[in-house]
Amino acid sequence: MRLFIAVDIVDQNVVENIRTLQKTLLDTRSAELRPVPPENLHITLKFLGEVDDEIAGEIGARLNLIEYQPFKVRLKGLGYFPGGGYINVIWVGMAEGAVQLKGLYTLVEDTAQRLGFRRDSFSPHLTICRVKSVRDKRLLLQTLEKFSEYEVGEEEVSELKLKRSVLTPSGPVYSDLVVKRL
Repeated sequence: MRLFIAVDIVDQNVVENIRTLQKTLLDTRSAELRPVPPENLHITLKFLGEVDDEIAGEIGARLNLIEYQPFKVRLKGLGYFPGGGYINVIWVGMAEGAVQLKGLYTLVEDTAQRLGFRRDSFSPHLTICRVKSVRDKRLLLQTLEKFSEYEVGEEEVSELKLKRSVLTPSGPVYSDLVVKRL
């Protein structure tokens, strides 16, 4: 199974603001974009990759042992990865709650590392579009800059999820394997 650990974005105001941003980016026609569907919006804490059933069960059991207080993240502004002139992913940043998100990430990372997964770096963000190709880089960068301070909204982080990703021709389909209430 292809697995990852994440926090879902479900607040309707946040989702609608993200959809507005996605539409604005698409309307510029500056790039061929693949917007993340509303039901797939999430903050990835740890990508695990292909995992067998036994390890998946162990990950789920250990996630249920994590203790952490619920908190809010305030989503604000657009940016992109990887930088250096290339644009592969367009994301929304964190104006507040990044410290708490990093704390939760550290617990998840420690849990995964004990099961043999390698340690990754973490930059709190919410991917909203994948960039297939850029047609007008100047216009795309201007649009991103225009929305660099855009207030997207607040999301309550009260659950941690072990999610399965099934890749299909129309995009990934996610399902929750474990939902841990914080």
